[in-house]
Amino acid sequence: MSEMYWLNQNQHRKAIEHVFYNDLLLEQEEYTQTLRALHAFKYWTELNQLNCVEVLQHPDLHPFYFGCISIINGLFENSHGQLSAAKHAFEAIPKEKVADIYDAIEKFKQEANMDASHEEVEQKSNSLIFNYIHALMEQMFQDTLAKIAKTAWGQIALFQFDDARQIAQKMLTFDDENVIAFGVLLRLETEQAQYATAVETFEKHIGAEKC
Repeated sequence: MSEMYWLNQNQHRKAIEHVFYNDLLLEQEEYTQTLRALHAFKYWTELNQLNCVEVLQHPDLHPFYFGCISIINGLFENSHGQLSAAKHAFEAIPKEKVADIYDAIEKFKQEANMDASHEEVEQKSNSLIFNYIHALMEQMFQDTLAKIAKTAWGQIALFQFDDARQIAQKMLTFDDENVIAFGVLLRLETEQAQYATAVETFEKHIGAEKC
């Protein structure tokens, strides 16, 4: 439905609201990890008192919107919708930023005139696009966590330790092994002279091998 509002009716606001303010979807605990990019982005906007709908209408974030739709379709085992949304996400990216992907697809097409079948070329192209969008969504998720962490560090600088702790703990609900979140907790524990706890946090969750 969301994708239909966006593509067929040009109602971007309604399309975004249909997903990012869908409590029935977002409150399902078993979906939290699968939808973590969506949850983290929404939390970041709320944390910074931004309007999620307005932010997502910016062209730079259109790939992220369609990437979220792809993830949701995958969640409900709609493989056709999952691939279709991934393609829309890819098409929303300026061509100069993904020129190497277009070059690879063109090479696949040239192969079609030689040995490869049209079906094989289509499969290779779809796989390349889908894998790229999957990696992009993971990168955007990590970038969102970094933005959230920046807010937490700001709270520490203002000596708002409780607020910073809440932010770090929220980050860990999105990624329970996030080193940046544990770094925030380590700083808090050090600032509050909880040295034994700080050492334990470093040894268990950060450590030289994770840095």
